[in-house]
Amino acid sequence: MHIRKNRIFSLPFLAGCVLILVAVLLLYSFGSKKPVFFSSLDHKVMDLMFRIRGPVDHSGQVAIVDIDEKSLKMVGQWPWPRDIMAQMTRAIYRSGARVIGFDMVFPEPDRTSPVRQLKDLSPVLQGILSEKQLAQILTRSGLDHDLVFGETIGQGRVVLGYAFQLKKDDLKSLSQVPFPSARIRLVPETVPFKRLSLISAYRALVNVEAVSTAQTEGFLNVLTDESGTVRQVPLFMKMDDVPYPSLAFEIWRLGMGNPEIVIHTDTRIPTAMAPVIGLSIGRTFIPTSNDGQILVNHRGPVNTFDSVSAWEVLDKKAH
Repeated sequence: MHIRKNRIFSLPFLAGCVLILVAVLLLYSFGSKKPVFFSSLDHKVMDLMFRIRGPVDHSGQVAIVDIDEKSLKMVGQWPWPRDIMAQMTRAIYRSGARVIGFDMVFPEPDRTSPVRQLKDLSPVLQGILSEKQLAQILTRSGLDHDLVFGETIGQGRVVLGYAFQLKKDDLKSLSQVPFPSARIRLVPETVPFKRLSLISAYRALVNVEAVSTAQTEGFLNVLTDESGTVRQVPLFMKMDDVPYPSLAFEIWRLGMGNPEIVIHTDTRIPTAMAPVIGLSIGRTFIPTSNDGQILVNHRGPVNTFDSVSAWEVLDKKAH
């Protein structure tokens, strides 16, 4: 028995325990911000695990409409006139899509709209048409591509994208504010929005008013690590102390048919900013990092998800 105790509490064993304790305390002292060496090592291990695991099947519930080289050749250079975008959206509606998400922004009026060109030519046309005749022409349905696209968007379950600018550039406008439709609740409810430890944005680049008719909106931003790789994505960010959901999260929420998002925070240790521990919709809980990000569970390489050419959708060949 005496020999056994000596073996258990031998010098190598105690040295190992001390080393583990020091390592744990060292890592704990870094908090959520690890040194570059440790985070790089962590990333390499994660990449290796993905390669060992290999591609996995996806749910089959996501399809990508790809504006590919064929589409650009058949329709023309990007950006496309928004009456064509409206045609494509109607075709996707007819295909039975539960929700449509646009991972793009429409921040300026469509320059190809006939109404815009007529306004530019108004000084010339005034010698031919009266002001009343010109006004009647400008109000005709279909001449404003933005209105046509906006009316189409408003007919279905659509999520529009917008982009956050993180750095201060003195271009902020009070009118450039996103309007997601989700009802946001905090748990515990005593935590104010301004204390959420989410990634902060300076301003938003939103869609033109005529197009902003979707049921909800979500930001497009993804952040890279020090190696330039996207390994995690924010589900929420904040601007002016107001939390905003991402495009992907809003597509999922709208598809689930749930109007409320709950942000869970950890208040056990009093801190100036309340760390986020997760989000929930209905009975589904998604754990996150302290700043509202989740690790990307890559399903596989490029083209893992089903996709269809935008031209095939427009040409009514998609099934």
